[in-house]
Amino acid sequence: MSFSHTAPRPNEYGGLVVRGLRKSFLAGVQGCHARARVLHDVDVDIRAGEIVGICGAAGSGKTTLLLCMAGLLKPDSGHVIVCGAAPGRLTSYVAPASPNDSLTPSQRLGRALAVGSPVLLLDGVLADLSTGAGALLGQLASRGMTIVAAEREWMRLEPVVERVITLHDGTVHAGAVNAVAQPAGASLASRVAEPNGNRGYR
Repeated sequence: MSFSHTAPRPNEYGGLVVRGLRKSFLAGVQGCHARARVLHDVDVDIRAGEIVGICGAAGSGKTTLLLCMAGLLKPDSGHVIVCGAAPGRLTSYVAPASPNDSLTPSQRLGRALAVGSPVLLLDGVLADLSTGAGALLGQLASRGMTIVAAEREWMRLEPVVERVITLHDGTVHAGAVNAVAQPAGASLASRVAEPNGNRGYR
């Protein structure tokens, strides 16, 4: 079955919009031309000033999605619109430290923030940031920065994000979580929307 997706209009908040995103990679076996699909028609809406979590097991497509959002990876099909334009320099991407990286996670975050991009993408680094990072991210969001943080475990996201999008085998399986509207003390696990539930702000 084929899918047709037209380029999305920028959302009214000027945040981040993903429509019909697909990405696959060659299987990696010499002489084999088969491709392994990583993302399957992913749709995401994130408004400016939101802090959103992307949660999923290893191999679920979290990093691939963030790299496509950052414009560092070209999708097979679909669209990513950041503040009404292609990603380009409008996003800053912070990845886990490599063996040759002498900077601390907080220093790498500071370097990313120095660019002044309106969208910040954090790939599995929340647990490595300083204790004041959560408050800093909240302040940045209050000024209009859009922040997306990807982690394997929702417990790492709970103290920071407003809602969580869950990926499973490259497909969005859970919708929006609005922490602000929940009673004090309610756990994030009890707020994750079921599949086909609320899929975002309108």
